[in-house]
Amino acid sequence: MSIKENDLPAELADQIAALNSFSDKALWKVARSRMPVKSVRQLEQLHFKRLKEGLTESEVQTSRELVAIYNRYMLTRAHAAVLLKERGFDVSNPISNRLYGDQRI
Repeated sequence: MSIKENDLPAELADQIAALNSFSDKALWKVARSRMPVKSVRQLEQLHFKRLKEGLTESEVQTSRELVAIYNRYMLTRAHAAVLLKERGFDVSNPISNRLYGDQRI
């Protein structure tokens, strides 16, 4: 399944389209990128608080923003992996696959 640009916000569609011109090395960096640990922890804390006692309106908004950031990471990582696969790379485990051609990156 491909990402349809008109299904995404314009800024995200542009960001994903730009990946097509990235070098292999730059694509590997994107494919391995992760949401900052602080943001992941905050999102997790909000999730558990929501389950236990509910969230304030401010916390709901923060949670939505963090989920949007998470989705952006996942979409860009996935598209980078697709492009790398199309270029002949093994992307079965992009986080642990540290080889780029014959060199480590």
